[in-house]
Amino acid sequence: MKSFQLFSIALTGTLLSLNAWAAPRTTSSPAINVKVINQELTQVLQQYNNKKSILKGVLTAASVDTTRATSLGGYAVAVKDGQVKAKLIASFDYSYLEGATQPVLGFDANLAAPNGGMKQILVNFGIQQSKINRFFTDSQTQLQQITQSLLHQYGNAVTVKALVDSVRKDKLNNYIAENLSIRASVDLTKLPANIKPDQVILTDVQAHFSINLTNGAQLSAKVALNPGYSDFKENQNGLKEYLEELQKNNPDAINALSNYAQMANDFMNAATGLQQQSNGSAANLFYGTELFPIGL
Repeated sequence: MKSFQLFSIALTGTLLSLNAWAAPRTTSSPAINVKVINQELTQVLQQYNNKKSILKGVLTAASVDTTRATSLGGYAVAVKDGQVKAKLIASFDYSYLEGATQPVLGFDANLAAPNGGMKQILVNFGIQQSKINRFFTDSQTQLQQITQSLLHQYGNAVTVKALVDSVRKDKLNNYIAENLSIRASVDLTKLPANIKPDQVILTDVQAHFSINLTNGAQLSAKVALNPGYSDFKENQNGLKEYLEELQKNNPDAINALSNYAQMANDFMNAATGLQQQSNGSAANLFYGTELFPIGL
């Protein structure tokens, strides 16, 4: 089902962030100025704010040491008034403090689309009620297969367990709501011969997803990252360098931020009917395109 695949791809892309551009590695570690970065965020997002649209992003905390980013937190709000009126609120919290055994990323998102708006959003992505019913009939297996396909390069090192917590149907026996939980882990000792442990960014993912066709969807996820991942090493560019260059108004850093803002805006416009695709399917925004690998 494309909505779940889009969510999975988006989450994977977020985890693999900020490694698509190169910045010179610094030997000093100036403090990250959250106020400066928020000013740049405001500038990047201002073009998407009008009578039909609000896009806002706020960094609430950021810190680095001499080798890596140690914490990062923030939230984003997107409001669209189109064929569907919808409001998305997402927040994240990243931590890799001194003494921690591994970095951890938390993510929460709430999409409010009342008065049957969530069902219309799925229709805008080419997902009719018949497809919803087919997916929910065997959603546990479907979700496991989607997750395993996203992590297929790790072979037998991957363990996935999905669970359907609850479902609801209407009087016509159509599925209208479901709560799902999933846990995926990667055992670094069981990787295929062609994959080294430092090529694996995550070791454990726990997520809970709920959807109600009447009023919206929610996602909560916690991801344990591999401390041995190559981008955490001192001689690699990653989140620390990106934050440092962003507060210097580096054009490449600003451009990377602008690209993701554009993608988020296009997604919300298509979902709410403010932007039509040539073949009528908003899913084309992501299918057939390559998401940048972005690494912490």
